[in-house]
Amino acid sequence: MIVVVAEKAWSDLDRALAHVLDRFGPATAMRVEQDVIAAIKLIQKFPNGGQLEPWLEHLGMQHRRVIVGPLKIIYRIHGKTIYIPEIFDSRRDPDDMKG
Repeated sequence: MIVVVAEKAWSDLDRALAHVLDRFGPATAMRVEQDVIAAIKLIQKFPNGGQLEPWLEHLGMQHRRVIVGPLKIIYRIHGKTIYIPEIFDSRRDPDDMKG
């Protein structure tokens, strides 16, 4: 399967990592980044392994999520492609999730 990560998702991750770096230091920020990359590789290998995301059910696109600390990697499967539109910081209001 091919994984396509949207620019918004990378921006989301950058913002989250900046917060972690500021609050917990470079070692923790690096670990979080590595954990997110590992989770994306796991999604590629087991695309149906993530839970369905109830906050995006209304879109009818079967969005799934994999949780890495406070971050939700939001993705959907279309054919042989996995789209990751968003890496959502779950400390935010879930109504802000766009999918």
